[in-house]
Amino acid sequence: MGNKLTVAGNFTRPVTILEPARGTNTHNEEVITWVPGVTMLASVRPAPGTERFQSAELAATAQTRFVFRYRRGVLTVEKMLRFDGHDYAISSVTEIGIREGIEVLATARAE
Repeated sequence: MGNKLTVAGNFTRPVTILEPARGTNTHNEEVITWVPGVTMLASVRPAPGTERFQSAELAATAQTRFVFRYRRGVLTVEKMLRFDGHDYAISSVTEIGIREGIEVLATARAE
């Protein structure tokens, strides 16, 4: 019997996986750009936002929980997610059950 988090009807929101592409700028410094990769359907639940002081300004962040069907190697903390016009840095990737699903916690800067 499957986990309640991985029921097929929960996966209704398209989320694009952003892949890092490394290159160099005109000063021969390494730069990373984010290239859209595969788009997967997910269950998305916002977690409570937090506010903190950063560089003498108030920075708001919005942590979000994404649940995907299991797919080996696609989601890692080295990648980012794009959802609903925002880019999210992945902070954790956890397998649900035995290859049933993947839970991702990610944070986007609140605009």
